[in-house]
Amino acid sequence: FAPALYFDANGGVFSKLDYTLVSGSNTVRPGDLLWAWGTGFGALTGRGTAPSLATGDFPAVDALYDTAPVTVTVGGRDATVMSSVATPGYAGLIQVLFMVPQGVTGNVPVIATVGGVRSNSVNLPVR
Repeated sequence: FAPALYFDANGGVFSKLDYTLVSGSNTVRPGDLLWAWGTGFGALTGRGTAPSLATGDFPAVDALYDTAPVTVTVGGRDATVMSSVATPGYAGLIQVLFMVPQGVTGNVPVIATVGGVRSNSVNLPVR
């Protein structure tokens, strides 16, 4: 495992459920669901149904899952991870769906851990 979260000059690359990018002018709140984008999450397995934003079902189907559990911390707090799946059509790109935990505000660090290996730390603007 060699997890790495994507980032740019403004911080981590995160998107909301409608795939709009999170930024300093498009912040998130505790309780929001976000996609984090990364690579190096190890071997993938399984097929199932893709997460459905319409129904709120987040099991994976037609998606390859990470074989090791993926955890995410936001501002040092554990986030609920809904799924961690390969992005169809993009070799090596993993999208992790997680919920921003309560009690975090500001420009906070986000870290993913896979198989006991921590990713880089990237910032997320939470209001």
